[in-house]
Amino acid sequence: MPFGLKTAIGLACAAALAGAAQAAEPDITGIWRMVRPAEVVDPIQRTPPIPPPALTPAYAERVAAEQKARKAAEAEGRPFARDRELCVPDGMPKMMTTDLVIEILQTPGQVTLITEFMSQTRRIRLGTAHPPPEDLQPTFFGDSVGHWEGDVLVVDTVGFKERTRLFDEVPHSDRMRIGERFRLIAPDLLEDEITVTDPVVLEKPWVVRRVFMRRPDLRINEFVCTENNRNYMDADGRLATRLP
Repeated sequence: MPFGLKTAIGLACAAALAGAAQAAEPDITGIWRMVRPAEVVDPIQRTPPIPPPALTPAYAERVAAEQKARKAAEAEGRPFARDRELCVPDGMPKMMTTDLVIEILQTPGQVTLITEFMSQTRRIRLGTAHPPPEDLQPTFFGDSVGHWEGDVLVVDTVGFKERTRLFDEVPHSDRMRIGERFRLIAPDLLEDEITVTDPVVLEKPWVVRRVFMRRPDLRINEFVCTENNRNYMDADGRLATRLP
């Protein structure tokens, strides 16, 4: 076979493979809302309850003490202030448990997620790496990088503010890492399998599954938490309200 023909065939095959790989990436752009039990019949397509974490002994004791103190404060009618009541964003991974809608924008080199709740925004950069640890500034949403493995978007997130909380108000350390696998389990059903690892807080990875339904009939609305918010935290850490 002439060299030129071999080269042409090779280039055509490479282009075909590249096109097939690109075609394997699904379009997840749209407005999504967490699936509610009455909306689907198949239990695989439902969002299951969040399983309890396997906490290390030290953190199991800490979390139990915090929960006991919180319940006592609520019984007194003077609950402790939580970040949500102070208009502090959930951050990752808690933002992915919202009951309000999430908008996903899939663009070249990036997937952007915006929640209606508090207008939280996270950006997943594709085909790149995290900055060096010395250049990584802790944030509420962390530094997310991702890549496509066929029809699965694989995401790795590091670099979180220690102020943020995990599911069920569980704390974390500066060694926390979050992995995610996004995939369409049906044309308009998106699964996000979230795996939280933290050798200081967790004895084993904490895996939480979220399922979202694409809702083109909905739109994401403006949510400005600080507007007319009267809540604040007093000197004792209790929730207080400013009088009008």
